[in-house]
Amino acid sequence: MRPWAEAAGITLRGSVRENPEEHLISGTTAGGERWQLVALPFLSQRYAVRAVEMYELTAAEATQTYADHLGRLLGRLTEGFTEPDQVHLVTAHLTVVGASTGGGERDAHTVLGYAVPATVFPGNAHYVALGHLHRAQRVIGPCPVRYSGSPLAVDFGEQENIPSVTLVEVTARTAAQVREVPVAGATALRTVRGTLAQLAEIEQPEGWLRVYVREQPRAGLREEVQELLPRALEIRIDPELIPAPGSGARTAQRAGRSPRELFADYLGSRGHDDDGVRELFDELFEEVDR
Repeated sequence: MRPWAEAAGITLRGSVRENPEEHLISGTTAGGERWQLVALPFLSQRYAVRAVEMYELTAAEATQTYADHLGRLLGRLTEGFTEPDQVHLVTAHLTVVGASTGGGERDAHTVLGYAVPATVFPGNAHYVALGHLHRAQRVIGPCPVRYSGSPLAVDFGEQENIPSVTLVEVTARTAAQVREVPVAGATALRTVRGTLAQLAEIEQPEGWLRVYVREQPRAGLREEVQELLPRALEIRIDPELIPAPGSGARTAQRAGRSPRELFADYLGSRGHDDDGVRELFDELFEEVDR
């Protein structure tokens, strides 16, 4: 990917480098204005200490939190944001406290332990462009901070988001002017609910579909839904029809019982009591057991 990116004039930084200068990218606009940008890729908790140790941490500093490490790292990288006639920019891949998730992020990387306060960004930055959260939004901070959001929805948790790209105009003497441009050609994601009879009556929606079926689970149900709604990507039983954990009969003991009997117990506890599903399980189990 790197040769392709360089040919297109794109600079990539996929990991924290031992030399902090490699994270500083600078240039001059066609109008002669100088700019400097800090490019900080996503940094896991596991490597946060290792990364900042490259820049001479004391033993006490090494025991601080993930947010402390990110703040110290950004402080080191933005030390040069002092020249009055230069535009200072930051790009970073991280989660900021108070920002809203878009629905398609990896939960493991948006938990509180990965969140940093907006105060990690320097007040003399002209603009901070963030990635990681999929919802376009402004973040209150000591300088202009914004997530551009995902230009395309990556799962149905993002169906309410409006895909867009963000255009920013900024100079060393003027504040950043932000303009959102909707991505009109993005394929919409929609959710529909109903019984098979109800789904057969609805007008075919545009876009890709998530379908919650109000039918008891059975073998072949997915195929029936896809025949009615060919653009259905995700088909699930409506959660309202699935028994809550612990609401069914007590789970039988495992000792002395066959896999088929145990699977039948599981199906019954989840409201999936269907002969066709049990027969499919038997076929698969026989193939594995041969």
